Amino acid sequence: MFHYLKSHQRKLFRDKVKLKILALLIIFNLLSIIYYPLSISSAFASNEFGVNQIITYNFDEKGDCQTTYEITLENKLSNIYATQYSITISGERIQNIAVKDGQGKDLKIDVNQSQRQLTKVIVYPNSPVTGKGEKQTFVISYLGPDYAQKEGQIWRITTPKINNLEEADNLDIFIKAPFAFGKLSFISPQGYQYHQEEKQVIQFSKKALQQGEIMIIFGKSQTFEFTLKYYLKNSQEKKERYLLALPPDTNYQKIYLNQIIPQPENVVSDEDGNWLATFDLSPQQEINVIVQGQAQIASEPISLPFLPKNLENYLQDQTYWEKNDPEIQEIAQELKTPQKINQFVIQKLEYNLGRIENNSIKRLGAKGALAQPQNAICTEFTDLFIALCRAAGIPAREINGYAYSDNPQLLPLSLKTDILHSWPEFWDEEKKVWRQVDPTWENTSHINYFDKMDMAHLTLVIHGQDNQKPAPAGAYRQSSSQEKNVLVNFSSPQEKTVSEPQIILSLPQKTLPKQKIKGSLNIFNPGPVALYHQKITIRGEKISLEEITENEIAVLPPFGQKNINFILSSQTNILKDKEVIVETYLGEENNLIKIQKTSSIQLAPIILQEKSLKILMGSAALLFSLLLFLAVKKIRKN
Repeated sequence: MFHYLKSHQRKLFRDKVKLKILALLIIFNLLSIIYYPLSISSAFASNEFGVNQIITYNFDEKGDCQTTYEITLENKLSNIYATQYSITISGERIQNIAVKDGQGKDLKIDVNQSQRQLTKVIVYPNSPVTGKGEKQTFVISYLGPDYAQKEGQIWRITTPKINNLEEADNLDIFIKAPFAFGKLSFISPQGYQYHQEEKQVIQFSKKALQQGEIMIIFGKSQTFEFTLKYYLKNSQEKKERYLLALPPDTNYQKIYLNQIIPQPENVVSDEDGNWLATFDLSPQQEINVIVQGQAQIASEPISLPFLPKNLENYLQDQTYWEKNDPEIQEIAQELKTPQKINQFVIQKLEYNLGRIENNSIKRLGAKGALAQPQNAICTEFTDLFIALCRAAGIPAREINGYAYSDNPQLLPLSLKTDILHSWPEFWDEEKKVWRQVDPTWENTSHINYFDKMDMAHLTLVIHGQDNQKPAPAGAYRQSSSQEKNVLVNFSSPQEKTVSEPQIILSLPQKTLPKQKIKGSLNIFNPGPVALYHQKITIRGEKISLEEITENEIAVLPPFGQKNINFILSSQTNILKDKEVIVETYLGEENNLIKIQKTSSIQLAPIILQEKSLKILMGSAALLFSLLLFLAVKKIRKN
């Protein structure tokens, strides 16, 4: 929006009037779906006019917004008054434009809509207001839909950026959102006031707006559905095993894997928490793997069922995280906290969109980012943050994934190819969670991505033990293919949310009494969710568990399987017992009888065992012979 103020200067000298023109320029761009470069910039003589603004964005349940600007100009000089005020508004469906004065009277306006997506309004005051301290109020209103967008399960509101904020004497912005939008889950900047009337009301003062731009998200969680394509080829002359990284559960997301085609040999979890699908390929074999599922994403981290085994692994120096570099050490010791490190990275680096557009994505690392601060993309923001955190003694690691954005100018990533987004996370020792941040998007959008995430980031792979492996989805493609291999869309929440593991209990069909019994369990998770802390209990009448390779499964990802070997000993009675009943229970600690598997082992009666019978008969014959010998000997003595 462009504002133009034409003013007159009155000066009494021999009844002559000299004219003076003052221009008030306010740039107001409304083009946005998620967050476009919306802005209001003003350039006026602050020593001649005081400016007070109250801006209200009043949303209905459809997301349409009735926008009202109440602008009060106060004359600081006695010889200044406004004669003309012009506004240029750009955006879709701008309707019902009205301008009134402070008394509610319509003002004369000229409207020009000759240019596409551009509306110019010239306002003519009914009468000039002169005199020092005198005030003149304009109330400008219009209906437009661009500020609120329904994105899957959430509503996102973005409002225009205020340029030259310091030149406004007072500024208050009110956001009025219906309760149908859902619970307030993300807000930037901080320092706002929240209360409830007929709607949810969020107020920002000039002081709060100095921290950054406005973005508000309503809703408990976001749901994405994804289809990931992987191309594998074994060019070797021997059988090779390949591990494909699947989207895992994290502190921010819950994954539902619905199918993997073809089904892998196994899916395991590594020390970073990645889910790795195993495929064994014969020499020269090639396959296309398709993974389909959903991710439910929250703005606040939740505790996972397990903690990292060794946080020291996330303090190590690596190729792109040069924590031992003297310059990085010096900066880290001065900054010390994740928040200060985040602010340093944001202020130090400058995003270079041209590198993405030109496919110039060679990774520079933390040292390279410091050496070329004007040439950074998301990997440099991430690498520098991680290196500084590790140098400061704060465990940190990298996330590669998909981040929803339809405005790569402000929220950059590549949507044309499978070059995805990168952002870091650090260990919050107080809350015992990995906390994600996005210094890249905070740099480009001026939205606070440190205190909360926006439910638009889908983790595909975690890099902590190694800063390059495993490769994320999107890295497995035929060299000649331009097809997108990472497809993500908004979705409704998953209907099936419980996994029912399948158990195969393997035992010998028959055994001898008192003999040790060797058995095995195969536990398969058919999905769609991971199983955590599954305790294994094997018991039965007159048997006891002597050995077991693993009595608890910490995590079993969807389509993963686990083989457990065990040894039982029996205390059966050779004359009375005919079988051994073995019962297997699988479940969480407070629900051990979640899955039960029962099997019986037939006890072969000792008289039916051929070998045993021969031994018994031989022993009886020997005993009879011995007794006969002793009897004969005794008779002879007598």
